[in-house]
Amino acid sequence: MNALYRTGLVIAMASVFIGSCDGSSLVAGNRISQLLDKTAATWPALSHLADKAGSNKIGSKELDYKLTKAKFPAASINHHQLAASTIERLNQRRQACGFGQLQRNEALMALSEQHAKYIQHVFVQADAMPKHYAPHSEQPVSGFIGVTGAQNPYYTGEDLLARVQAANYQHRDNIVGESIGTRLLYESAGLSELNTGQVTSEMLTALLAAPYHLATLLSPAFNQNGSSIISFVPHHKDYTKARGFILVTTNAASEKLPLPDKLLTYPCDGSSNTARMLDNETPNPVQGLGRDLREDPVGQPVYITYLAAKKIQVSRIRFIDANTQQPVPNYLLDATSDPHKNTAAELPTNSAFIIPLTDSFRNCTAQGRSVHNNCGLDANTRYRASFTVQVDDGKTLQHSIDFTTGSYGD
Repeated sequence: MNALYRTGLVIAMASVFIGSCDGSSLVAGNRISQLLDKTAATWPALSHLADKAGSNKIGSKELDYKLTKAKFPAASINHHQLAASTIERLNQRRQACGFGQLQRNEALMALSEQHAKYIQHVFVQADAMPKHYAPHSEQPVSGFIGVTGAQNPYYTGEDLLARVQAANYQHRDNIVGESIGTRLLYESAGLSELNTGQVTSEMLTALLAAPYHLATLLSPAFNQNGSSIISFVPHHKDYTKARGFILVTTNAASEKLPLPDKLLTYPCDGSSNTARMLDNETPNPVQGLGRDLREDPVGQPVYITYLAAKKIQVSRIRFIDANTQQPVPNYLLDATSDPHKNTAAELPTNSAFIIPLTDSFRNCTAQGRSVHNNCGLDANTRYRASFTVQVDDGKTLQHSIDFTTGSYGD
């Protein structure tokens, strides 16, 4: 039976005023905050990519598997134009919702590209993946010394702080953040023509469905970005059936920027083509509910923040399907419900997330996507979130947004 396996890990940094997620890395002056990632949870999915040696067809050509294996490193492709397009896509989301624009910076582009090459070298060369491999780190991993640490030809520094200090980046003493997404695709009958642009767009969309990630990627504290996209063939895999993609995007600030004195959300009113679901993030934003996102996802969260305030309180939440008026159960993640208090991922008191709980949705189209047949919100559907926000025990704001999901997650 043909099967398409999609595994993804989304990793981001977080600033001192946002919180963090998934192996996030932050550099602010001489400080670095290194958090857990979900790599250990997603690497086992690589077992799906195993394939026996043999002959493979591409059109009318016969390619010997051993020859293909020998050429795996050459199969890695650096997609420079797509990297630039990723910055444009992120800017479209940021500007539409009032978070400001990021300017492309060539030193950050080079920084992201070098680290993306480091990660792909591990994927391509390692016989088996380190159980606790952390993509933000370039530290040597026991048992994988030959492909990690300084033995990796793309090594530039053990952590983000070291890599930024070594880079030719003019504003290295300001806040810098690194976000990473990795996707592995496998089709037992052979991959058809892949649209790398679509894959890249989906990776960014997935990052913007992960609470700790999206808060970082959209943060107005940043005004510069450099990104890199690399595709590759994982170690000992048949490239006609398996492909991998790495997105590294680095945000930075040329100066300390003023925080906007207004309510911001993502999605915002009129947002379209958002993700349907969140199916994996570390730390788990719904850990307090005892929920395993990989088995039972949630819908696209709504991020609410008033960055110039000390705290906000969100209440009177109503989340509905805008067409049917059907209510969607939801969970408020804020400073009072935060399951990661007193950690580097602690949620700031001026931000919150409304998380749709889609347990009753039975809308998966891909086999094995969820054990509960729950793939988050319905695809290509308009939803409405309305709520009240009290700012610093003072003014009260009434807010409502309509946003439309895309098809990502099918």
